[in-house]
Amino acid sequence: LAVATTPLNPGSVALFSYVGFFVGFAYRWPIALASVMGLVATLAVFQFGVGTRWDLFFHYGAVIVITVAIFGRVERLRQRHADAERKSQEEIERLATRVERERIARDLHDILGHTLSSIVLKSDLAQAQLAKQQYKEAKQQLAELSEVARDSLSQVRQSVSGYKHGGLKLELTRLTPRL
Repeated sequence: LAVATTPLNPGSVALFSYVGFFVGFAYRWPIALASVMGLVATLAVFQFGVGTRWDLFFHYGAVIVITVAIFGRVERLRQRHADAERKSQEEIERLATRVERERIARDLHDILGHTLSSIVLKSDLAQAQLAKQQYKEAKQQLAELSEVARDSLSQVRQSVSGYKHGGLKLELTRLTPRL
């Protein structure tokens, strides 16, 4: 009895391997495993039930389908990892932006709080000296007031442009002569 052969040849394994990749990529592990086993069973039916033109159709086909399905699974995991890493990077960038904004706000508050206090003190002192007709001393306070305002403007510009001040010690050194 002659067994009728199907048109399946070694190139037909490629079709099964594409399906194996898709199954490995698209489905969760239990479903993918069951689907790949179904593909291997289909290969066995074609090899041993219907017959093919190639004696090693099932052997090579099963190895190729299983291997390509594993590649599909690995690719899915790689893409999930890449998505998680991208989301993590976006979160890091968002948090870094928030931290930088908070740092700038703190710097501006620190700079402007101290400077505006100095400006108020100097202007009150100058007014008091003018009321007492101490023009020379009032002129000195107004000159210092102008210097404090210019320095404050410079510090605000530096802070906004990313300048990081030297910390508490440097600020105390700068503020001591003003007070």
